[in-house]
Amino acid sequence: MDEPIWTILEHQGRSLKWLANRTEYSYSYVNQVRTGHVPLSEAFKRKCVWAMDLPRDVLFLLPKQEGGNGTTIKTEKETA
Repeated sequence: MDEPIWTILEHQGRSLKWLANRTEYSYSYVNQVRTGHVPLSEAFKRKCVWAMDLPRDVLFLLPKQEGGNGTTIKTEKETA
């Protein structure tokens, strides 16, 4: 699944090279993350949040809940 950060970056007219410079990661590393060859690390996410000055939940999808498969997990309020 594609993370929102890549679409946002494109809409802002910014490149992977810009993100690499701002996060102090190499362009090669950022490109590998973008293409899915390297998993997103927590450290990379934190630096992206700082670099782009946007909330984490805007830039990155929430991880699937255990038993996920795209199912919705209801809160206590929703089940009551």
